[in-house]
Amino acid sequence: GTLRLIAKHVSYEGIMDASFNQIRQNAKGIPSIIIRLMDGLTTINTFATTKRHKHAIEKHIGMIVNLGKESITEKKDLEDLLKRYDIYNNAKKNCL
Repeated sequence: GTLRLIAKHVSYEGIMDASFNQIRQNAKGIPSIIIRLMDGLTTINTFATTKRHKHAIEKHIGMIVNLGKESITEKKDLEDLLKRYDIYNNAKKNCL
C-alpha cells in the first residue's frame, strides 16, 4: 500500500505525435518520405485495436495527405500518395 513510483502517463496519441510530427514537418516537398509515412501509418493501422488508437493514426494520415497536396509538385508522385490514401480508406471500411 506504499506509493513507490510516480510516473507521467504517456498516451498513444502522444507517442504518435513524438514519432511522426518531426518527420512529417521536415518532409515538406520530399515525396519519397511523405509516401513512406503513409505506408507506415497504413500498416500501423492494421494493428490498432481501439477507436482512440485509430483516431490518432487517422489524424496523422490527414496531416500527411494535406502536406502532400500542398508540397508535392510532381503530378505522378501526388497520384501515388493519393492512391495509397485510397488503400488506407478501403482497408478502414473493410474493418468496420
